[in-house]
Amino acid sequence: MRNPTEVDMKARTVLFILGALVSTVAMAQNNRSFVSTTGSDVNNCTAGNECRSFTRAMAVTNPGGQILAIASGGYGPFSIMNQSVTVAGAEGVTAAITVTSGGLGVLVNGTGVENIALRNLDFFVGGTSNTAIYAGGFKSVAIENCRLTGGGIEIVGDAASAAMISDTVVRDAAFNAFLLQSPGVLVRCHALDAAGYGLSVYDGVQGDGQVSAVDFVATGCTYGVVVGCTQSGHHVTTTLDRALISSSFTDGIDSYAVSGSTTNVRVSNSVVVDNGQYGFHQETFSTFSSMHNNLVVGNGSADVSGSLAPITVY
Repeated sequence: MRNPTEVDMKARTVLFILGALVSTVAMAQNNRSFVSTTGSDVNNCTAGNECRSFTRAMAVTNPGGQILAIASGGYGPFSIMNQSVTVAGAEGVTAAITVTSGGLGVLVNGTGVENIALRNLDFFVGGTSNTAIYAGGFKSVAIENCRLTGGGIEIVGDAASAAMISDTVVRDAAFNAFLLQSPGVLVRCHALDAAGYGLSVYDGVQGDGQVSAVDFVATGCTYGVVVGCTQSGHHVTTTLDRALISSSFTDGIDSYAVSGSTTNVRVSNSVVVDNGQYGFHQETFSTFSSMHNNLVVGNGSADVSGSLAPITVY
């Protein structure tokens, strides 16, 4: 057997380096991935090699990374499973997600340690579906500057989770526009013509709804805002400031609870007008608190039903 020559050794070294490079490229993930209507899912989702779908981009994006749609068009529903990630449409881009019967636009389902953001996305929900975004199992989820037509947002985290929904509009939801069963904040959100509730806050299996909403608008919904506790031992609180609740088919703001549970609604600086039944409706086992600086007038059955607790001004 001959001894390896210097040329043999150099050749083997080059082959080894090339093999290592190929292996590294094959395993590489992106901190930032891109999708486009002119992209292909055989690409690696880097700039200039865009993918076609969010689903493909999710598979090649590092935890904590970002996926950006850079061209207007439809990108299809997707799931975020056990991964911290931001999914966004670029400024000036309409990144559309169409939901057909029985489906979801975005499903978030993690282990409870994920930080997720959805930004500048457009949802169109049809058929028998009524939820565009469903989020459960996360540490934090932010939904920013999104527009939803035909379906709403459902947040079902645990007691330690946090949800932030801002600058988001839900139109013509087949049922609820905004549903939260875990802690959350809404800022400058609008619900228009929901067949169910503009905003519903409830107790859940993992955590109870502890929600604050500022500059919230619900108009033309069956119910404007409903805050309820359905399980003994649970506690739900909702605070509304500078809300506008109008033209609901039934109540403007309703609170109720079952025996052994508590529901607390606090309202300040808000306008609750021209709803079909009651403006403020305080039901059994619930507390309805007002700062007494609200405009509640023109509601069909009565402006107030039940008793209001005053909120002390400091």
